[in-house]
Amino acid sequence: MGKSSKKAPKNEKEWEAEAERIEATLRQNGTVTTELPKKFTKPEDFLKVNGTNMLDVDLTGYSLEDLPKQAAFKKAKIDYAAKVHGYLTFMINNKPNKKRKADLKAEKEEKRLRGERPLDESLFDGDVEAREAAMKEALWNDDKKEVTMPLGRFQKLGGCRTFWKKLYDRQEAAKVEQKRVATAGLTGTACSAAHGGAGGVRTAAAGGA
Repeated sequence: MGKSSKKAPKNEKEWEAEAERIEATLRQNGTVTTELPKKFTKPEDFLKVNGTNMLDVDLTGYSLEDLPKQAAFKKAKIDYAAKVHGYLTFMINNKPNKKRKADLKAEKEEKRLRGERPLDESLFDGDVEAREAAMKEALWNDDKKEVTMPLGRFQKLGGCRTFWKKLYDRQEAAKVEQKRVATAGLTGTACSAAHGGAGGVRTAAAGGA
């Protein structure tokens, strides 16, 4: 999964899978996630998009005229520059343009009112803590220390991808800790048995003497 595919993706599903492969490779290499600008107001803002964050970019309303050329991404020494630029190009071409933004907002509000996106940010009036509490309640099993649903389903409920990743990382850390504790327990048991056996031999020897 870590390697980038040499074959050019043909649809949104393939592009997202390719982006996930690139992100996983960079994470394994210790690459820190780059923070995205809140708005893309100038071409240079797009050069902050790379393999660590391109899945988090909302390209609705942007055109190819807003996007710098592929050469600019290579000049900025962005890893997988061609794939990053290709992903952004595809997504811009396949996202609704500015004329559709108003319609999208109306559709989103309609879905919210029907209760299909109970975790949507617009429901919480800017109250970050309340939204995070709701997302954690929906996503996190505290007894098992694990997430309760895949990312796609969580996002359909209006959940934040970054929040899902944070709890998923917590899940993986819990697994590592559980394994460490289990291994330590086994080692301790083995040591106790070894010392007990040695003591028994010494006692028997002393008795014989």
